[in-house]
Amino acid sequence: MIKVTRIETVYGWDEDAGYAISDEGDATVRDTELTFRELVREMRNFGEVSCWPANGDVSEWLIVREDDYRTGGWIEESLHFSRDQPARRAKYWRKAMQAAGFAA
Repeated sequence: MIKVTRIETVYGWDEDAGYAISDEGDATVRDTELTFRELVREMRNFGEVSCWPANGDVSEWLIVREDDYRTGGWIEESLHFSRDQPARRAKYWRKAMQAAGFAA
């Protein structure tokens, strides 16, 4: 099992700043463990990588953004390799990034 950290941040209007869009969102952090196959499937749900070109390093993460047209805000979700696991699992992050089509 590969441990990953998922961060979901909700951005919206800041009433205290005169209804301007807030640069700081409310973040929810969740750790979960996935099999290799589940990790690849999960990675394919994300649209961007934190840097380009990606090489699958554990310092890279995946991002997806969804706009909320009702409120004018947006939700940003990111998927990170968790450092709270044996270092030998880092190779599976790189292989999953390659299998999902993000790294060469």
